[in-house]
Amino acid sequence: MTHEIDPIIELTNALDFFDGNQSKLAKSLKLSRSVVNEWISGGRELVPPLHAHRLVALHPEIPHKLPAEQSQASERDA
Repeated sequence: MTHEIDPIIELTNALDFFDGNQSKLAKSLKLSRSVVNEWISGGRELVPPLHAHRLVALHPEIPHKLPAEQSQASERDA
C-alpha cells in the first residue's frame, strides 16, 4: 500500500541506477540479491515503499516521484 509520503521508484529505474546490477541494488539496501531477484521474478513493478524511502535517503538523485506528483500529472493529462 502506497501512502502520500511514500516515494515511487520503478524497479527498472532502480536497477538502471545501479547499472542493471541486482547485487549492487541489494547491497545498497542491505538486502540479499535473492530478495531483489524475487521482486523481479515476481513481476513487481515498484520498489517496496520502505526500501524506496531508503534508496531516496541514500541516493537522492535516483529517479523517483511522490504520489502527489503522480496524481497532478494524471490530472494534467485528463
